[in-house]
Amino acid sequence: MTKPAGEFNYNVVPPVDALKTVVKKTEFAKGVTAIMDPIEPTTVFATYDIVFFIGNSDFGRFSWLQAEWVTDDNELIQDCSKLIVVDENLTSDRFYFSCSVDGGWTTGTHTLRLTVDDVVVTEETFTVE
Repeated sequence: MTKPAGEFNYNVVPPVDALKTVVKKTEFAKGVTAIMDPIEPTTVFATYDIVFFIGNSDFGRFSWLQAEWVTDDNELIQDCSKLIVVDENLTSDRFYFSCSVDGGWTTGTHTLRLTVDDVVVTEETFTVE
């Protein structure tokens, strides 16, 4: 029979040459252009809108971003939750995540939770009317 060896703390560190990942700006919009500029920035959407969350960041090599979309009744929308891994150092680069809900969004206030390298960097809300 095997026994656990114990519990050990560890840290995952970025490569020595990796930039520090910093999220500089984020916003919701009704769309996004080919160069990731927002189309109709807003925090108020209709039931059948696709909600876009757009950001500008410096990215360190091997950093990752995760978007989790949470409904007003605190349910995670699995189909919209996405993870992006950055392969190289990038300065002032853009990213976006989008979400639409089958059957439409319920009215109320919903949340986008953005996690970068295991740290929740923002939880932003938008309203569906």
